[in-house]
Amino acid sequence: DPPLAVTERHRVYAANDSAAALGIRPGMSASTAQALSGSLRLREREPAHETATLIALADWACNFSSQVCVSPPDRLLLEIGASLRLFHGEAALLGVMEADLAARRHKVCCGLGPTPSGAELMARALPCNAVALPPWQLQNEPDAFQKMLGKLPVELLAAPEKQQLTMQRMGFTRIGELLALPRAALGRRFGKAFPDYLQRLAGHSHDPRCTHRPRDRFESTLHFLEPVCNANMLLFPARRLLVDMGRFLERRQLYCQRLEWRLGV
Repeated sequence: DPPLAVTERHRVYAANDSAAALGIRPGMSASTAQALSGSLRLREREPAHETATLIALADWACNFSSQVCVSPPDRLLLEIGASLRLFHGEAALLGVMEADLAARRHKVCCGLGPTPSGAELMARALPCNAVALPPWQLQNEPDAFQKMLGKLPVELLAAPEKQQLTMQRMGFTRIGELLALPRAALGRRFGKAFPDYLQRLAGHSHDPRCTHRPRDRFESTLHFLEPVCNANMLLFPARRLLVDMGRFLERRQLYCQRLEWRLGV
């Protein structure tokens, strides 16, 4: 692909692999990025389009789990315990999902955990895939996740910068050191919400999330970076849209009476 970068407030927000190979990094000014490559294309970030894409991916994820949660701005949480028998285990399920996402030109960073907060943290700390499941999952021990969680650095916690600085000043380096403290002591030092977060993270208390409800009407849109000048170029994206619609109908045990395509400029 040609080098492409997404900008926000005249700074690079994200860059594709071709742009990264030229030294273009997030946080760099747009003018500096253009100076590194005359062929670089810049696109302004569109948060509304990102949100719509995340919702569309949540609909797609319902093919693999009956409980999907949207965690803005860029995360999806899937409860896969009830799907493992159907897909013959975690590795097979991840393999199918990764192949499908790759065909959609999405990059994904997966994390497995016994709790929603734990899975989000593992996606940052120990990303996994179909050929490399997390070590705690392979150990097949009831407390394997808690042991691994305790060894991870506190910087991985979803905590505000002020709390992170407080942890550093107090000499905390591992999450296990915080979990070993009494809950009341944690609340006095870091606020009442922090020990609740740690309890949800470790699986000692419930971590309820709002479940995504798939849309009742199928509607999907594909955007092209360049104008389409040949009808044959529409075959691949049209096939992908038809596959998505087929899954939508199959999931609801419905059939299609009318199909409408709209091509815009």
